[in-house]
Amino acid sequence: MVDEEEESIQTELNLSLWSQCEHHLLPFHGVVHIGYFGAGIDAIGISLLQSIVHFHGFKLQVQERLTRQIAETASVLVGKDIMVVVECNHTCMISRGIEKFGSSTATMAVLGRFATQPAARAKFLQSIPPSNTGV
Repeated sequence: MVDEEEESIQTELNLSLWSQCEHHLLPFHGVVHIGYFGAGIDAIGISLLQSIVHFHGFKLQVQERLTRQIAETASVLVGKDIMVVVECNHTCMISRGIEKFGSSTATMAVLGRFATQPAARAKFLQSIPPSNTGV
């Protein structure tokens, strides 16, 4: 029998992210939120999650692929039941696209139980604080 603590949803919120859009060669930046089932991780584990975010952001990227790569890599550390939400401001959206400051995009990657349990997805999404800066 799995104990209750192991089954709770853990969150690591507002991990900073910056990258460069591979389509426009312009920067984008934002935050990453990670939810997973388990007992939680220590400060070293949180540092490793930030390193994973930095590693995948440190190259030309598109936000959708970046989100999936973070989820797949972090699942090795926290387990296969993981959800990642990435919220970013894109310079290309301001200068080339919708030309609106403060606009942002959000992408999600869901693995394991988060892919099959809508209640778990909803609970994690509710734990993400609203942003005041568009990200």
